[in-house]
Amino acid sequence: MANSDKNEKALLFGLFAIAFVILLFFSRYFLIEKKGGSENSKRTEQNEIKKLPSLSNSELSKMILEKKPLVILDIRDQKSYEIEHIIGSKNVSSTNLQDILFSTDKNKVYVIVDYTGENSAINLSDNIKELPDVFSLEGGFTAWKLNHNSTISAGDPSSFSDQSKVIYINSDDLKKIIDSGQSNTYIIDVRSSNLFSQGHLKNAKNIHLDSLENNYRNIPLGKKIIVYDDNGYNAFQAAVRLFDLGVMNVFSLSDGLDTWKQKRFEVVK
Repeated sequence: MANSDKNEKALLFGLFAIAFVILLFFSRYFLIEKKGGSENSKRTEQNEIKKLPSLSNSELSKMILEKKPLVILDIRDQKSYEIEHIIGSKNVSSTNLQDILFSTDKNKVYVIVDYTGENSAINLSDNIKELPDVFSLEGGFTAWKLNHNSTISAGDPSSFSDQSKVIYINSDDLKKIIDSGQSNTYIIDVRSSNLFSQGHLKNAKNIHLDSLENNYRNIPLGKKIIVYDDNGYNAFQAAVRLFDLGVMNVFSLSDGLDTWKQKRFEVVK
């Protein structure tokens, strides 16, 4: 009788243990499924938030030509932006994009430029709906360039394309122009203001290389534009950028101010 009771207790304990294991398994499975579903829902929600309406290359090009109130925000890395970018665009970090959008003029159209237009680096909250005129450039910068739209290049001396944009002038020929007193010449020193103050060509205007894109509209039309620096490298880059900006008749001083000084030509302060 005692053995029978023990067997019954052992059987009941075994059944209870099996039931507990089954319950534990299904509870764990339910929790995993619930968590997975929640994560999938979050991913879906995030994807929906990140997806911006697209603006085609032709639409953006037309808006630029018509001088619409645009803010073009390039979220590529800084080096890629510096090598080449859409004229008038600004390089910003994708992590700061939302703050930038909400702190600027809400009456303007914002165009976000990445590499391919996939919005992979864009993370905006639902509040972006408060800014209806925010678009992603279709195909990104890659498609913009492939479609031969206007860009501004940093100026690469090893690039045949950039070399073809530059007309050179040497120190001897420039001195003849200056000595002749020609009034149709506009000379730009693209060095820093500090170097400019230490000595520059007579009647030269100081526009730093990095400021050309923002100040090129101040350069007078119809004149022979001559750009120079110390050794000719930045002058080359300046000539390329001005060409890309549509400023024609630009000459780059090939041997630079260093050679000019070596020849004991006039330098003023």
